[in-house]
Amino acid sequence: MVVGATMTLFCIYLLRPLAIHINLVDSPGGRKRHRYPVPLIGGVALFIGLCFALLALDISLRDYRGLLAGSALLILIGVVDDFKELSPRIRLWGQFLAAVMLIAWGHLSFQKLGNAFSFGEISTGIFAFPLTILFVLGFINAMNMIDGNDGLAGSVALFQTLFLAYLFYYFHQWMDFYVLSIFSVLLLVFLLFNFPVPWRKHPSIFMGDAGSTFIGFFIAWFAIGISQIMLATVSLHRGFNGMTVIWILAYPLYDLMIVTVHRIFSGRSPLKAARDHLHHLLIDAGLSRTLVTMVLLSFSVFLGVLGIVLANFNISESRQLFIFGSAFIVYWLVRQYTQTTP
Repeated sequence: MVVGATMTLFCIYLLRPLAIHINLVDSPGGRKRHRYPVPLIGGVALFIGLCFALLALDISLRDYRGLLAGSALLILIGVVDDFKELSPRIRLWGQFLAAVMLIAWGHLSFQKLGNAFSFGEISTGIFAFPLTILFVLGFINAMNMIDGNDGLAGSVALFQTLFLAYLFYYFHQWMDFYVLSIFSVLLLVFLLFNFPVPWRKHPSIFMGDAGSTFIGFFIAWFAIGISQIMLATVSLHRGFNGMTVIWILAYPLYDLMIVTVHRIFSGRSPLKAARDHLHHLLIDAGLSRTLVTMVLLSFSVFLGVLGIVLANFNISESRQLFIFGSAFIVYWLVRQYTQTTP
């Protein structure tokens, strides 16, 4: 943990001037609201820190080769994309290959989906791999989409990582618990340079597309793993099930679903960047960037806590799905109100 945090910190200080020199920066202008070029090296620093932290552990990395290989691929594509914007097709192909690595080398997939519809546990059969790939691609892009305000994606990812670490701890999956705990510390180091604070006018670094896609893949990896562990032992552990994981990931998924549908019905590509996410709408409505991050982070944490509380009270999956849908409607109404407010 100390090794990973130290390497992340070292890489941030080492790569910041290099990024400025080679123009690996997010320049102001267009839909961007920051006033100065900001180095896009957060994701690279996090990945290097994670690699050194795992090497420092006395464990075999065989079980994590898919995680590391897929992450390295996304980092590479993300850095190139940060230099020169790649087409959505190239980015999707890279994400698809990372998802295949998750399945092939990580031996992870959605074999079961639980009993959210109250007519028995759903086994996916031949649809396990396509559903897994769809989820991985969706969540990678969901995390990329919320990375549009200072500290938002990083802080949301931090609490998602902590919630997942709690679940792995609860189910005695110690190695995954350690890896998630390490990554949460690395995210804290990153947020020291990215989270909005009164004494700093603008962030020192951004995570870039390399960082947001890597983090999305990292969280998706462990989310799939713990969901299948919980469904395999659902009768032994109160109400913990696949819905618990969905609650933890809810905020980026809400944003992804609404923005995707809105863009499709507007005749636009779902993957083309625009200022139509809730964090953009709240900023345009007059809220400060810091307040927007705090509000949406609090919302994300609330949903994660709610999911764990519902599990501890042994609330059925079908009732949780109803509550989840109701929360989604509230989110949509807030977004509509914000969008129409002058």
